[in-house]
Amino acid sequence: MLYGVALGYVGSEAEAEDVVQDAFVALWRNRDRLQPIKGRDEAQRYFTQVVKHTSIDHLRRQQARHTTPEEDLEGWQPLDSGPTPYDRAAARADLDRLKAIVATLPAKPARAFALFHFDGLEIGEVAARMGEAKGYVRVMLSRARKYVKEHYEHEG
Repeated sequence: MLYGVALGYVGSEAEAEDVVQDAFVALWRNRDRLQPIKGRDEAQRYFTQVVKHTSIDHLRRQQARHTTPEEDLEGWQPLDSGPTPYDRAAARADLDRLKAIVATLPAKPARAFALFHFDGLEIGEVAARMGEAKGYVRVMLSRARKYVKEHYEHEG
């Protein structure tokens, strides 16, 4: 979840990993000054805020490195041109939820689902990779989709 928050702000998987690690390093260094946290919800809110602030600091440091107007405009897009950090974090949380549901499937249907939907392989490629007939892969995918849809809607 914290990775998703960082990713929503910084937009890069590698930078998001760095941000989360930096946040935990900062927490560890300041552990003697921290107030005791009561409960999981309070911890989650606190850690989320730490990652949010660490992400913003990261973006500020990154922006300060620009030395010319050309660099400042490089990659510029209007504010309404893409998903917001919140949208990206929400999409990441949805994907994590979907992957958790897929992980509860039996091994073969889960692998077929992942290869087809997450890796973008065609039915024939999935069948070849799994050593199964195309028809059997179609049946597994159909059943897996139905299972995922039912569980996704039920949990949502």
